[in-house]
Amino acid sequence: GWVLGCIAEAQAQGGDFEGATRTVASIDEEYRRAQAMSAQACARARAGDFPAAQRTVETIVDSHVRRKTQSRLVLAQAEAGDTGPAMDFVKTLALPLDRVKTCVAYASLLLDDPVETRWWMDFASHHLWD
Repeated sequence: GWVLGCIAEAQAQGGDFEGATRTVASIDEEYRRAQAMSAQACARARAGDFPAAQRTVETIVDSHVRRKTQSRLVLAQAEAGDTGPAMDFVKTLALPLDRVKTCVAYASLLLDDPVETRWWMDFASHHLWD
């Protein structure tokens, strides 16, 4: 499952979303499939196809992976200039720590340095926060 997830991620990052979808469908382990779908959604968001990314997020069964992916998706939208979904998403988070992490990442988008912005986004979604 892990290897197939890596293949699906590489396919999605390369723009082969149909191939990534077929690869994801062949993953038996639910968590690995969710991780691969998350990578696919993020790749779609980076390509600017936010509606397709959102549709992919909605099909992720694992709630933890879905929530983290949704957070990354709305941050990508904010980075692209559409801040409304990010603010709406922050309001839906039940845990204060989740709101703080997302707000830190969102606020970092105000920085002028894109490298610094990316660092804060990665820091806010780092697994040590979980």
